Amino acid sequence: MTVEDMVARQTRIEQQETPGCASASFDRFAANAFQSYVNSALAFSIKRGGVLYGRVDEDNNVLVDAVFEPPQVL
Repeated sequence: MTVEDMVARQTRIEQQETPGCASASFDRFAANAFQSYVNSALAFSIKRGGVLYGRVDEDNNVLVDAVFEPPQVL
């Protein structure tokens, strides 16, 4: 794989002109369960990602009810 191939495959995150939501609130138990797992099993030594499930209210606030961690390569 060449350097050009690696650069082409990178994901870039750019600042939005206007935010997609006003705020995000997590269910306390969902957030604690995810953090407890990452702390106890991995000691925060490996970056992990989770899929957030929830809803958006009438004021454009995101309310996260659950965090799902898909299988990830260590």
